Amino acid sequence: MCFLASDCSVNDSQSLLTFIETTKIAALEPRFTAQALCDCLSQQEYRQKLFTGGSQLLQLQVDLERCAAAVGQAWS
Repeated sequence: MCFLASDCSVNDSQSLLTFIETTKIAALEPRFTAQALCDCLSQQEYRQKLFTGGSQLLQLQVDLERCAAAVGQAWS
């Protein structure tokens, strides 16, 4: 899957859209189509923002795992 690649296809976007629809993200409005998502991801500005946001989420996960370990809890 190439969600952040400049040559992202509608099929790639459909995979991401399926993920979004099966999580709590799906409760957000407005709803997207795979084509609209692909159009969005084809723009460098939005790919960069998604990359940055994804990196921040990964760092948050690491920080939460460290915090949980410090207080003796499992983080899943």
